[in-house]
Amino acid sequence: MIDLDGLLEANKLLMSDLDTRAAAVSERDAKARRMLELCENERRQIEIERNALLAVEKMYRRKFVPDPEGYPQPSLQDAQRAMGPLAGNAMPRAAKRARVGPQRYRMLVYLRSHPDEWHSIVGIAQATNLGVKRVRDQMKSDTREGIVFDRDEFYQLTPDGLAHLTRFEAYKREKGEPLPSLDGPVPEEDEYDEDIQAFDQELGEAVE
Repeated sequence: MIDLDGLLEANKLLMSDLDTRAAAVSERDAKARRMLELCENERRQIEIERNALLAVEKMYRRKFVPDPEGYPQPSLQDAQRAMGPLAGNAMPRAAKRARVGPQRYRMLVYLRSHPDEWHSIVGIAQATNLGVKRVRDQMKSDTREGIVFDRDEFYQLTPDGLAHLTRFEAYKREKGEPLPSLDGPVPEEDEYDEDIQAFDQELGEAVE
């Protein structure tokens, strides 16, 4: 005669074992997903820093290629200053505080991602999904601060601008804070008053 109660009890034990195994798999899956997310974040940061170094390298190379149209080119001294502590004979300079709002960040990152081109106000506005007036005002301000070159209202990131942007990203990473988004809507408020004096001092830079 079949012991139905015994079989059902054995089935419960097997089912309980399956539940335990499933819970363990879910836990391992959650850990793996967190690790993949951390790896992806690190990969994005590596790419940001790689692009910054490549942009500086291109600026060095363009230094020795005469511009047939006579437009301003980054000087070797500027490029050395942009490298900061990485440049063996870089001169100390008064570092700007990295105040970069989400809209300004989009513009500077876009200019950094196309270092060999001169960009119009309309082109920057379209690429960043920002208003033309907002871009024009920022480019005028950044020209005065030496963050961008202005060639008849076509713009390019300067070595100081690259250093300014890179320092801001390094500071945010040091604080464990996310960088401003490069797509989608941006906040109306466009002032990140990031005082990175302590961070500058750790890098050995002179601060204003």
